[in-house]
Amino acid sequence: MTPERHRTEAEPYFRAQPGKTHGSGLGLTIAKAIAMAHGGTLVLRNRPTRGLGAVLTLPRA
Repeated sequence: MTPERHRTEAEPYFRAQPGKTHGSGLGLTIAKAIAMAHGGTLVLRNRPTRGLGAVLTLPRA
């Protein structure tokens, strides 16, 4: 998956496989907003086997 696709996945209501999974598509959007509000980042990466990994990084106070 390309970095451009990862950016899309953090957009509101995005679902990689519509109809095949549950949820509203807001989880990554909320996580990204929380990270940004606290000066952090949310990085999405392909996992070696399959699926998507998310790394949430927040600065220390």
